[in-house]
Amino acid sequence: MFAVLVPLKRPDRAKTRLAKSGVAEHQRLAVAFAWDTVAAALGSPLVAIIMLLFIISVTVHMRIGMQVIIEDYVHDESAKLTLIMANTFFAVAVALACAFGILKLAFGV
Repeated sequence: MFAVLVPLKRPDRAKTRLAKSGVAEHQRLAVAFAWDTVAAALGSPLVAIIMLLFIISVTVHMRIGMQVIIEDYVHDESAKLTLIMANTFFAVAVALACAFGILKLAFGV
């Protein structure tokens, strides 16, 4: 088992050896280094698969939890059906957007 831990500081305090390049350029470089580190970690196929499984798990849990809340607190049947359909659509949309981002990083596109 492995873990990816990316320690981040505020951009104005990160990468102090690059401070000679100017404040705006220094902060831009600090954010770019962090972005490259995360992109490299997610570029690994194993990490991408694990993240996709995590995204699926989280969005299914989100959909089921919200569905239980809707079923318990919405008493009008037509509103309940509409909200459950919207909840399912939203969960699928979130899962697809996250999966697209992970796959884009994994394939380097």
